[in-house]
Amino acid sequence: MAHEGYNLFAFGDPGVGRHTLIEASLSKRAKDLPAPDDWCFVNNFLDAQKPEAISLPPGSARTFSIDMEKFVEDLGIAIPTAFDGEDYRQRR
Repeated sequence: MAHEGYNLFAFGDPGVGRHTLIEASLSKRAKDLPAPDDWCFVNNFLDAQKPEAISLPPGSARTFSIDMEKFVEDLGIAIPTAFDGEDYRQRR
């Protein structure tokens, strides 16, 4: 099924391995395909109700998330420090 819009469905009684069958089939197929991109949703500053989706190289979303957390943490220190500085007070 090389086209979009297909779903997998396994019919049978509970406990006969429907989930296992589908998971094994998908795992076998996935080995032959390139890893898909990672997708992240980030804040949309123009419309908070509609976050922006961004595509990242496979496996890089976790690093991006950690980097953004560190960036926000660093800003929490840098911004107050900038406004407490003597240079800022003299320019006010």
